[in-house]
Amino acid sequence: MDSSTAVHCRQKGAPCPDLATTKDFLRFHIVLSRGRIKDKTTVDSVKTFAEWFFAGFTRVTGIVISEDYKSAIYE
Repeated sequence: MDSSTAVHCRQKGAPCPDLATTKDFLRFHIVLSRGRIKDKTTVDSVKTFAEWFFAGFTRVTGIVISEDYKSAIYE
């Protein structure tokens, strides 16, 4: 991804990434993350990270992510 693509994804009205991309991003986060108490991340910490991602996406783009989309992520 070049810098122009990154800027395009972080602007008002940018479309929500598809479900597969979001799940891949969360898998990437899981692989790179380490827990503070245990070595592995927990389900709760991944769900919290996903909520932070959705909140940040909404704040930057102005697009509210639907509850149906979020529930598909949490399955």
